[in-house]
Amino acid sequence: MMVLYTSDPDASKAAASLSVNVGSFVDPPEFQGLAHFLEHAIHLGSTKYPGANEYQVFIQSNQGYMNAETCKERTTYHFTISPNAFAEALDRFSQLFISPLFDKGRVQKELHAVDSESKGNLQNLVEQENSVIRSLLDPAHPASKYSCGNLETLDSLNQPIDE
Repeated sequence: MMVLYTSDPDASKAAASLSVNVGSFVDPPEFQGLAHFLEHAIHLGSTKYPGANEYQVFIQSNQGYMNAETCKERTTYHFTISPNAFAEALDRFSQLFISPLFDKGRVQKELHAVDSESKGNLQNLVEQENSVIRSLLDPAHPASKYSCGNLETLDSLNQPIDE
């Protein structure tokens, strides 16, 4: 793991970012959009902080902002926050990756959020162009796959998982 740390005691915001070297290119064919779905689902709580949207609420209540993006070869998660809340925010952020919770009800809600995003992309000209480009690519190449995911491509996630 590579860490870059900078400090400015006069800064009005503190921030952290984590890039994971896994993106949509590694989505299994039967789970197109899995990396993007996990980008959403990782925010559903952790063992230490199990509350629904607890991380997001904490960030926002401390004048912060959080987001994530899934690219072809990586997924990046980041937040900004008031400096006095940074240590606690960093703990909450870290716990999402150390011991994430994938509560079935929350997972279902997030599957629908990804599906809604997918449907919204149908109206987006850039996404329409990307769809045409994907259709022209070699089907064996990972760039030919649908990376956003929807209820159809992620349907198998609705099946019970053996503990």
